[in-house]
Amino acid sequence: WLAYKYYADAKYGSPAYLWVVQADGSGARQVDTEPVYGDPEWSPKTNRLAYTIEQNSADGYVSTGIVRYADITAEKTQVHTLVEEDVVMIPSFTWYPDGESLVVSFPRTQEQPPRLERVGLTGQRSLLYTLKDETPIDPEGLYFWAFISLKWSPDGRYLAYHLRMNSGSLTADSVETGVLDTETKQTYSLGGGLRYPQWLAFSPDSKKLAYIAGGGRDVILNKQLEIADLSAGGQVIDYSQSGYVDTQPVWLPGETNKLLFCRGP
Repeated sequence: WLAYKYYADAKYGSPAYLWVVQADGSGARQVDTEPVYGDPEWSPKTNRLAYTIEQNSADGYVSTGIVRYADITAEKTQVHTLVEEDVVMIPSFTWYPDGESLVVSFPRTQEQPPRLERVGLTGQRSLLYTLKDETPIDPEGLYFWAFISLKWSPDGRYLAYHLRMNSGSLTADSVETGVLDTETKQTYSLGGGLRYPQWLAFSPDSKKLAYIAGGGRDVILNKQLEIADLSAGGQVIDYSQSGYVDTQPVWLPGETNKLLFCRGP
């Protein structure tokens, strides 16, 4: 199956609807009557799509705190609501490697700091991690708003992420890169970068995270390849070269010490 978003109207701000089609081009169908927000994600194990939705309001279509998943077969599409939370949006989610549950990011509210929850396919929820607030939050100031760019290590122990600010402009300039060890609940702060999940890449043995560091929304400036060794307490090695910028790290299949990346002046 191929999943895609379809815009019935070319006008800016018009809603996008989630569709699927079989690999031979047949059986195209709309998955949900509600439009989708963000990008859907296939289960790593089966023909099952997770996604968040928008709903119509007096201000047009707006994001919601609703997460759904759809089971896709040749005969039918079955939609299930997994999360229905009173928040302005679900900033990020991803499947667990076993495909039996998701980790869902919930944004900061007046009552709670940003948090990650594990949500099973029958709706059972458990807290995975809450961002620790060292100082009181000033509602009029700047603060970390949500975990985004969630990406699992292959063994399911480490979860890489970016921390989104409550300012869209600052988030475009730089987000903090981090890793959560789900066994120890320890986090590793790896400095600032841009909010591209494809710039986070775990080695096949899950012991290293390659990522692109460096703030500023211009990708042609101040972008360096760094690798955090999680088996050595998050020790970071800088692989950058003076006068050049790096991007798109990809580990070679089965290799724990070799990766490809793009480098240019």
